[in-house]
Amino acid sequence: MKKRWNYLILPVLIGLTLYFILADPNLKNLPFLIKNTKYSYVLLGLSFILFYWGINTVIIKELGEVLRLNLSFWQGLKYTLIGQYYSNITPLATGGQPLQVYYMHQDQIPPADSSSLLISKFIIYQLVVTCYSLILFLTRTELIFNHIKGMLPLILMGLGLNILGVIILILLAFNARMIKQVSRLIVNFFAYIKLLKKRAQLEQKIAAQINQYGINLKKMQANRAKTALVILLTFCQLTFYFGVTYCVYRALGLNKSPFWEIVAMQSLLYMAVSFLPVPGTAGVAEGGFYLLFKVIFSNQVSYATLLWRLLVYYLGLLLGGFLVVLIKIKAAVK
Repeated sequence: MKKRWNYLILPVLIGLTLYFILADPNLKNLPFLIKNTKYSYVLLGLSFILFYWGINTVIIKELGEVLRLNLSFWQGLKYTLIGQYYSNITPLATGGQPLQVYYMHQDQIPPADSSSLLISKFIIYQLVVTCYSLILFLTRTELIFNHIKGMLPLILMGLGLNILGVIILILLAFNARMIKQVSRLIVNFFAYIKLLKKRAQLEQKIAAQINQYGINLKKMQANRAKTALVILLTFCQLTFYFGVTYCVYRALGLNKSPFWEIVAMQSLLYMAVSFLPVPGTAGVAEGGFYLLFKVIFSNQVSYATLLWRLLVYYLGLLLGGFLVVLIKIKAAVK
């Protein structure tokens, strides 16, 4: 039911967002804007997104090597796009990792291995993106108070929630006893409502997976060289992602603001909207972009919003959805 609700509300949010953006009087000259767009910079923005996905693929492969998982580049890319798709259609991107675990299981990768890989990756990602945004926040105070003071409460709340989320995530990830207690409560609930049989057998399987999960996390923690490499790769990944906005900026013929100023603003926008419970932050991200970058893009901000969202959101949604459909068709044929 929840999944159907997400599929229903997402098109509504996208439709309303596009309606309000396209209703902007400045988009009456849309044909002129399209004609005068510098498409070399749009292609550069597209390459930034491809690098973002590619680095994510490499990170999955690198972490997989710690667990002796012989993942091909194409497997890593498949899990990357699947994660993108389900993160884009679920609130707070909560659908990404569970569905990646599911598809990895279809490829004969044990849940204990896939879970520890993805949780380690997620913890590193959240640590890096929080530090990344916090450093830019502390070093760009003049920019914040001159241009984006109105969004300061949301940015501070986002930073605070990210820091708190990382702390809670680390405490939970390395507390096997708590994970076992939570899983036992879930199993007991489903057994109580008569949706589960062979409870003892399932509890044994879950306990074995959790024990293996704990062993895997210790392997990840012990491999400091690999952790350092993943941190560096994540920094590069985020720079490409946030840098897409700069490519859009240059595509519209603008050049007064430097690269790191645009990246700083985009990273703070990410902090402000990442914890809002809307599928793919649809509507919220566009609204935040419009308010935050209006001073930079001026009367071209609506067109800039469309270009930016097309590259960072709709492209991943379309490719990920296409891949999911292909996988389901292939499974049905078998």
